[in-house]
Amino acid sequence: MKVPENLHIGKLIRQQLRKNKKTVIWLAKELGYSRVKLHRILRNHYIYSDDLWRISSIMKHNFFLDIANFLPTYLTEETEN
Repeated sequence: MKVPENLHIGKLIRQQLRKNKKTVIWLAKELGYSRVKLHRILRNHYIYSDDLWRISSIMKHNFFLDIANFLPTYLTEETEN
Protein backbone atom coordinates (compact mmCIF):
# COMPACT_ATOMS: atom_id res chain seq x y z
CA MET A 1 0.00 0.00 0.00
CA LYS A 2 1.41 3.37 -1.01
CA VAL A 3 1.64 6.16 1.57
CA PRO A 4 -0.59 9.13 0.65
CA GLU A 5 1.40 12.03 -0.78
CA ASN A 6 -0.31 14.50 1.54
CA LEU A 7 0.88 12.55 4.61
CA HIS A 8 4.09 14.30 5.57
CA ILE A 9 4.80 13.85 9.26
CA GLY A 10 7.35 16.67 9.33
CA LYS A 11 4.73 19.07 8.02
CA LEU A 12 2.19 17.83 10.58
CA ILE A 13 4.68 18.49 13.38
CA ARG A 14 5.50 21.96 12.05
CA GLN A 15 1.78 22.79 11.80
CA GLN A 16 1.27 21.74 15.40
CA LEU A 17 4.28 23.79 16.49
CA ARG A 18 2.76 26.89 14.85
CA LYS A 19 -0.64 26.15 16.38
CA ASN A 20 0.98 25.96 19.83
CA LYS A 21 3.15 29.04 19.16
CA LYS A 22 6.33 27.01 19.63
CA THR A 23 9.45 26.96 17.49
CA VAL A 24 11.64 24.25 16.03
CA ILE A 25 14.42 25.59 18.27
CA TRP A 26 12.22 25.02 21.34
CA LEU A 27 11.44 21.45 20.25
CA ALA A 28 15.09 20.72 19.44
CA LYS A 29 16.10 21.83 22.95
CA GLU A 30 13.35 19.71 24.52
CA LEU A 31 14.53 16.67 22.54
CA GLY A 32 18.21 17.35 23.19
CA TYR A 33 18.84 17.60 19.44
CA SER A 34 20.61 20.26 17.46
CA ARG A 35 18.39 22.53 15.38
CA VAL A 36 20.03 21.10 12.24
CA LYS A 37 19.25 17.51 13.27
CA LEU A 38 15.61 18.35 13.96
CA HIS A 39 15.25 20.21 10.65
CA ARG A 40 16.66 17.11 8.92
CA ILE A 41 14.09 14.91 10.70
CA LEU A 42 11.18 17.23 9.87
CA ARG A 43 12.14 17.38 6.19
CA ASN A 44 11.24 13.69 5.76
CA HIS A 45 7.86 12.18 4.96
CA TYR A 46 8.59 9.55 7.59
CA ILE A 47 9.96 9.57 11.13
CA TYR A 48 11.18 6.82 13.42
CA SER A 49 8.51 5.79 15.89
CA ASP A 50 10.71 6.43 18.94
CA ASP A 51 11.31 10.01 17.78
CA LEU A 52 7.61 10.47 17.08
CA TRP A 53 6.76 9.07 20.51
CA ARG A 54 9.09 11.59 22.18
CA ILE A 55 7.80 14.48 20.05
CA SER A 56 4.19 13.51 20.80
CA SER A 57 4.95 13.38 24.52
CA ILE A 58 6.77 16.71 24.58
CA MET A 59 4.16 18.49 22.47
CA LYS A 60 1.25 16.71 24.19
CA HIS A 61 -0.23 15.80 20.81
CA ASN A 62 -0.96 12.32 19.43
CA PHE A 63 0.73 12.31 16.03
CA PHE A 64 0.11 8.56 15.79
CA LEU A 65 -3.62 9.28 15.71
CA ASP A 66 -3.05 11.89 13.00
CA ILE A 67 -1.28 9.25 10.92
CA ALA A 68 -4.01 6.68 11.63
CA ASN A 69 -6.60 9.12 10.30
CA PHE A 70 -4.94 8.79 6.87
CA LEU A 71 -5.57 5.04 6.79
CA PRO A 72 -8.37 3.77 4.56
CA THR A 73 -11.54 3.10 6.53
CA TYR A 74 -11.48 -0.63 5.79
CA LEU A 75 -8.29 -0.84 7.88
CA THR A 76 -9.73 1.05 10.83
CA GLU A 77 -13.16 -0.56 11.08
CA GLU A 78 -13.63 -3.30 13.63
CA THR A 79 -14.46 -6.72 12.24
CA GLU A 80 -16.31 -9.54 13.91
CA ASN A 81 -14.45 -12.82 14.41
